[in-house]
Amino acid sequence: MRESIQLEPDLVNSQNVCDNSYLKLLIFFQVKMQPVVDRTRNLIWCGSYDHHLYALNYNDHCCTYKISCGGSIYGSPAVDMALNIIYVASTSGLVTAISLEVPSFRIVWQYEAGAPIFSSLTIDHQSGNVVCCLVNGLVIALNSHGTVVWKVQYLFFLSFFLSFFLSFFLSWTLL
Repeated sequence: MRESIQLEPDLVNSQNVCDNSYLKLLIFFQVKMQPVVDRTRNLIWCGSYDHHLYALNYNDHCCTYKISCGGSIYGSPAVDMALNIIYVASTSGLVTAISLEVPSFRIVWQYEAGAPIFSSLTIDHQSGNVVCCLVNGLVIALNSHGTVVWKVQYLFFLSFFLSFFLSFFLSWTLL
């Protein structure tokens, strides 16, 4: 696993794509996650199979931005209103932090988690950490700079309790 990758703003693939037919196809065929509403900017954020995070302007009924995130997006992004950053995870194992500062959005950092992420992200509002669950059972908390603060391997605990339960159950039935 590598630590966070700092990207220059000019490397971001964001563009204005206001085309209603494109928007209808995007929503019908490719969006498979719970969108997030950003009332401050009148946007609906949703990820897609095509490796992009979309900002849909609900007042103008068009797609305002399309930002490449390196993998398909199944989980909902998390918006940190205090820092003006949206975090999104992809099936390639990338967690991407995107600045919501206007005039254009830019990638602040990306973290390579080492395993696909299908779950939604959440923000611990006391610490500001972004928490994500990987398919390999690892749960990671990243700070606002993309550095790992803590991580826990859930499969170990799950397998431990499952084996304890099974051994208890089997010993009970043999009595």
